[in-house]
Amino acid sequence: MRDRKVYYLLLLLCLPVIAFSQIKQYGPARKAPAKVAPFTNAKRHAVNPVALPFWDDFSFAKGTHADSLLWINNDKVFVNNGQAINPPSINVATFDGYNANGRPYSTVALETGYGDTLESQPILLGNVPVPDRDKIYLSFFYQAGGNSEMPNPSDFLKLEFKSTTGWVEIHRFTIKSNADPSVFYDTAIQIPVATLPGEREYFHNQFQFRFTSFGRLSGSYDAWHLDYVYLNRRVNDNEEVINNSDSDQVNENDKNTNISDRTTSNPFTTIFKNGYFSIPRTHFNEKKDLTKPLLSLYSLKYVSFDQPISYSSYFTITHFTSGTANTPFDGILTYPNDADGVISFPALPPLTHVTAPIRALPDSSLLRAPADSTYIYTRIAIEGGDNEPGKDYYARYAPINFKLNDTLEHTFILSNYYAYDDGVAEYSAALAAQGNQFAYRFVMDSGVGKDTLNGVYFYFPFAGGTVPESVRIFVFEDDAGKPDSAFTYSLTVPVTRNDNNLFTEIDFTEGVIVKDTFYIGYEETITGKSDRIRIGLDASHDTGNQMYYRNTVYHPWIQNTDLKGSLMIRPRFGPATVITGTEDKIERAAIYPNPNRGEFYIKGRAENIQVISLTGQSIGFYSEQSGEEKKIVLQNVHPGIYVIRYRIGSKVLTGKILVTGN
Repeated sequence: MRDRKVYYLLLLLCLPVIAFSQIKQYGPARKAPAKVAPFTNAKRHAVNPVALPFWDDFSFAKGTHADSLLWINNDKVFVNNGQAINPPSINVATFDGYNANGRPYSTVALETGYGDTLESQPILLGNVPVPDRDKIYLSFFYQAGGNSEMPNPSDFLKLEFKSTTGWVEIHRFTIKSNADPSVFYDTAIQIPVATLPGEREYFHNQFQFRFTSFGRLSGSYDAWHLDYVYLNRRVNDNEEVINNSDSDQVNENDKNTNISDRTTSNPFTTIFKNGYFSIPRTHFNEKKDLTKPLLSLYSLKYVSFDQPISYSSYFTITHFTSGTANTPFDGILTYPNDADGVISFPALPPLTHVTAPIRALPDSSLLRAPADSTYIYTRIAIEGGDNEPGKDYYARYAPINFKLNDTLEHTFILSNYYAYDDGVAEYSAALAAQGNQFAYRFVMDSGVGKDTLNGVYFYFPFAGGTVPESVRIFVFEDDAGKPDSAFTYSLTVPVTRNDNNLFTEIDFTEGVIVKDTFYIGYEETITGKSDRIRIGLDASHDTGNQMYYRNTVYHPWIQNTDLKGSLMIRPRFGPATVITGTEDKIERAAIYPNPNRGEFYIKGRAENIQVISLTGQSIGFYSEQSGEEKKIVLQNVHPGIYVIRYRIGSKVLTGKILVTGN
């Protein structure tokens, strides 16, 4: 009978379960700083915000707010580059249920209403000559959903114009049943011209336009993304405006303005393999761990750029040793057949994203120098074109500088930690229920062997509500491609919530030896939904397939398929005074029988024995020595998996037992 009960319990533990719990995405803890800035020597656009032409693609926004020179109430939308999917240009303005401080407009879960708004500065439309007034169009791109939640059919994005008598609703953008959350729909709306007495007059010197979202107000729901807003006189009817072919999604009068601009539309990918943005310096193998980043370009012209697109790649490699900097390379890469380091990109079809790897990286030998850390600053910029002076279309767009969206930059780091994230959280994420556990997989280079974890970095963004007092952090070994059922190390630490992407550095009380593949995890201890332990989520780079969760310690681990992005958890390596974990070819104690009913034996030189639950609680027990064996009888124990921690000489080791019912 006992064997049958053990069999049934083991079978239950091994059966797949329905994933009632999962890792959930929440809105930004705060309006985080923008990831992408224009090239430092690029001049700001010279557009007078009260005169035509009006242009903003949000690529030159300050922080996460739209440019105050162009917009009033510019702080409610969230300017970012991770929440939309394949925008026309880098950065979008996101409308959702979060206010200017990243807090929900309403604490009522299902309440709907007007949320974010973005309102232009007054524009001098009264100065437009009368013969030209029927040629003034407002054009823009919008996306429903993207990486955020899709709006419902009853939700909308409202566009209003300000006439001489007040605000007038011009159009409500809604979704259709077949709406694609990955598509940006382009549209252009003519500014109405008054032709009869009593008609609304929009051509006055206090004209404004504004967008306002309507949807759920309790968080990051029913999102709309706005990009590439352009208000100007149309010059050539045949070239500049055509009907939008997606008539099922937008209204029949929706059109798009054709603009001579080639943009960088997404951040370029990492130069390190396995999706890392940072690798421990001592783990890095320059021959195996480097990869060419992918660059994504987009053309807003309705005719193809037939000639190859030129771009330059600029790198600065800096080694730091005891605070002293050494820079072995600082400049534009040069190649045998290229002049001035400029390298070619395939021709761009109209309104199409084209992604390709950059041609080359700096010589890997430059990264071999011994150092504490190495910073690899990377800047990639499109060269030439885009309304340069002397071109036949320059006067049409002047004084707009379309080159502001042509440059991307990022610094990759070799230090003492792994990082999947790029340092900026567009969202936060949390486990769905108390008792859920999360584990994040990290794969070390096979040549490293083993190393010592001595800490971890977590970004705990502020999320409102009660601040959890503590969080339990785990280290798991790998078990056939998933986290082991029991942890190797557990630590309970205070939760320090921050804004502005500030990491909490957590020191381990004991070093943990890991090798090959390991997991950093934590447990949700909070009961209230508003008080969940939030972790920063970088939505612009997806490593969701490295995440695992389980409902309780009695359930198997499930690989994440829902959450997209990279959590801001960074394991840190370095020296530690006390080592725990597993090593090859070391003495271990025998623990038997296993499974058992709370009574078992430990044979060997085991000392300082501890029994710990998977939630980190110490379990009381009686012990009785008999020769080389110690008999252990657990007190007040419930069925489940327990960790046995013990010391042999200077080594701290662990084992696991399964306790069954009577």
